[in-house]
Amino acid sequence: MEKPKTWKLLVIMLMLGLGLYFFLSLQKPAYGAMGSAHEHSDFKLYINGQAYNFSQAKYMTETDNSGGVENCATGSVFAHMHDLDGNLVHKHATGATWGYFFSTLNITLSPDCIAMDMGEKYCSGNGKTLRFFVNGKEVHGLADYEIHNLDKVIITFGNETDEGIATQIATITDEARMRAGGTCAPRSLLQTPQMQAQNSHAKWILIAHFQETIPPGLQCA
Repeated sequence: MEKPKTWKLLVIMLMLGLGLYFFLSLQKPAYGAMGSAHEHSDFKLYINGQAYNFSQAKYMTETDNSGGVENCATGSVFAHMHDLDGNLVHKHATGATWGYFFSTLNITLSPDCIAMDMGEKYCSGNGKTLRFFVNGKEVHGLADYEIHNLDKVIITFGNETDEGIATQIATITDEARMRAGGTCAPRSLLQTPQMQAQNSHAKWILIAHFQETIPPGLQCA
């Protein structure tokens, strides 16, 4: 009589294990490999009518700019900011969401609240509302929304009118469009003789630095 009980226990444990595995698989974000994307998006956060300053060193990620070219294949998170530019998000992997990006800054997003890295929390209620806009259109929440190239995103908390929010949206920069076509440069490519030779020319260094591109013929596939 003991064997049937043992088998039943094993089957139950196996089913629980499989259930837990599939649950965790569903919870894990489907991010691509580092360097599987290189896109940019402009964004703003307004709290009670004031633009929040993301151009602070604590929000920046160090990057390997060997030869003036950003190396997004190593040493950086999937979505980040750098060069003390708090207007522009750099996305370096497919599937990276706004929720993921803000989590790297120790900021938490939900449809009704934004919890800042210093402990402040701003939630809809008492006459104030947390609202999200992508390319001028309001969306319900942003945490699970994937960062897309050239998107203009704004998060605003307060009691602004639609006209006031339109004014805020108008302050979003257009830096992503200036960087359209940027390409990641893996470390292996940066170390090739061809790349090192190209980097001897100041012209290419400047182009690579400001446009985040690699000279023709040396772009990542």
